[in-house]
Amino acid sequence: MKTADDYDDLLQEISIVMYFIEDTIECIDKYYELYNIFENHLDIINKAPSFFGQTLKSFRYKIIVSSLRFFDSDKGSSGFERILNRAEQNKEYQSIIKDEVDSGRNLLQEILPEIRTLRIDRDKYYAHIDKKIILHPNDFSYEIIEFTELKKILISIWNVLNQIMVKCGAMSADMISERRDFTKFILENKK
Repeated sequence: MKTADDYDDLLQEISIVMYFIEDTIECIDKYYELYNIFENHLDIINKAPSFFGQTLKSFRYKIIVSSLRFFDSDKGSSGFERILNRAEQNKEYQSIIKDEVDSGRNLLQEILPEIRTLRIDRDKYYAHIDKKIILHPNDFSYEIIEFTELKKILISIWNVLNQIMVKCGAMSADMISERRDFTKFILENKK
């Protein structure tokens, strides 16, 4: 069983991407926790509406931008597709991880519409000032991915990467489940 000190470049890259996926999933969870406070505890929100509003926007921004990093296919990026390509070409592992790589490629094909939706959201709202949105916001509509769906996609990618790690001799990982309860913290400190 390999430990983190024994990981080659591929396994190190996969483990780092898995960590970033977990970080993005945590951000999705915090987004929904804060959204719940908006819906059920307006008295707390009204004590600092700008703070809570900007925090919610920040979570949304991070979720969209961070998620798209996993789908970059640029040569220098560590996106999911690039990791699958590197894993497939790795002479040490290619025969033992073929099924996992194929599963990852199938998953990538299934989620292409969601990736396109995320890119449109990022491009039209965050990356550029789109004059269509500015001048005619009511005339412009596009599909927005639900973050609950995005979380499922990210968990699926994390699972494929974890399976590759295990087949390559690394220890099986569990997603970090012990997180600070954001809602409980805000509600208990509502002075």
